[in-house]
Amino acid sequence: MASSSRPIRPSPAFALLALLLSANLAGAACGKQGAPPQRDTSPAGPDLSTPDAAIACVSRAVEAGDFAALRACSTIEGIEGVRRDLLAWSALLSDTATGTRIASRIPPPRDAPEDALYRAAFTGDLAGLFRMLTRSRASDSGPVARAEVVRVVEGVERVEIDRVQRDGTRRRVVLVWKDGAWRVARIAL
Repeated sequence: MASSSRPIRPSPAFALLALLLSANLAGAACGKQGAPPQRDTSPAGPDLSTPDAAIACVSRAVEAGDFAALRACSTIEGIEGVRRDLLAWSALLSDTATGTRIASRIPPPRDAPEDALYRAAFTGDLAGLFRMLTRSRASDSGPVARAEVVRVVEGVERVEIDRVQRDGTRRRVVLVWKDGAWRVARIAL
């Protein structure tokens, strides 16, 4: 047999496989030794490690009228209860017999973003309804003066806390230990 002067070329499929394999091995090697570790840049959630930290989170959310912050420290059942309460309040707000009296207690929006939330509230937006409700309540009771532990249910990991407003009104918050954090299971708005 005569030797050929032509070099042996791999098939295109084999060349692609070799390229992918070498890139994969090089990436794996860099990830273990050469590349800096990747940092988690997602925002940290609220501190819900203790009942006191959880009630502080709830209080800040309610005082600010921040529905997203309240959702972050609630169980699914807790936020569903808030949704039901907000929709019931919305029905009262749009009722011809009670709406005018309720609307008179809501302070005007402070800025353009709050005005947009108010407008969205009239279409059933939960964040807008929450802001309107908390603003209407803040006008007569002010921020929370203190939180009092009412009852700790042993073995169930449940704490009931009353948020005592400046005017003496008590609003109950039920916290449960779920998914490694104290979360709102029920809140009286």
